[in-house]
Amino acid sequence: SHTGACISLGRGSTHATSTKQRIVTKASTEAELVAASDMYGQGIWTVKLLESIGAKVKGLILEQDNMSTIAMMKNGRPNSSRSRHISIRYFFIHDKIKAKEVEVIHRPSQELAADILTKPLTTERF
Repeated sequence: SHTGACISLGRGSTHATSTKQRIVTKASTEAELVAASDMYGQGIWTVKLLESIGAKVKGLILEQDNMSTIAMMKNGRPNSSRSRHISIRYFFIHDKIKAKEVEVIHRPSQELAADILTKPLTTERF
């Protein structure tokens, strides 16, 4: 799978990445969970940088287009046979949601800036 992510401040992106994931995932939900977990660290770093220079940060918002991934992040590690194999390290974001350190919201794929970093760019979107 391929991970694409953007960190935005206001109306502009300050960080964008497009990388091949380091692990093989069995489903798109798992791939999205791995991507969100990996990019959350960059989000925390950005918040800490802004706070260190005196900026007031309202919070960290993670936009996700996969509803199953959002459910997994909010509910924690599931016990279903389809997702039991996913490593516990990708569920630390669940603890951050419970602590209200990050908010996860649904955003359709067409509205995500990072979506173009994971797929070939078509002439319609360009």
